[in-house]
Amino acid sequence: MINSCPKMTDDIKTILRQKPLRIPPDLAVFVGHFPAQPIVPGIYSIQLILEHIRQKYQKNFDLQEIVRCKFCRRLEPGLEITIEIEFLEKKGDLEKVRGKIIETKSSASITEMTILGCINS
Repeated sequence: MINSCPKMTDDIKTILRQKPLRIPPDLAVFVGHFPAQPIVPGIYSIQLILEHIRQKYQKNFDLQEIVRCKFCRRLEPGLEITIEIEFLEKKGDLEKVRGKIIETKSSASITEMTILGCINS
């Protein structure tokens, strides 16, 4: 399981509370990543998908393995995004899940990942 810092968890929950989902320009992470051209760190993208699973499906998803992760485009402040989740298969106690972060306006994929995790209701 990814152990996130409390500030990152707060940022992720702030993003997921917005309708439509949008990356706020004032996230603290942008101070160091990178001030002149802010980019959401990859770990935030992964955590966004995990937290979306937890909130939308009311399930505790404990990440066990990232099978595949592709960062297709930069996730920048101000972007309106859509998160898509697809449950692929169950292997014993593990669920294989595909998650995508998509730029809503262009339908362009930003992050695509396939993960394995344990789901506890």
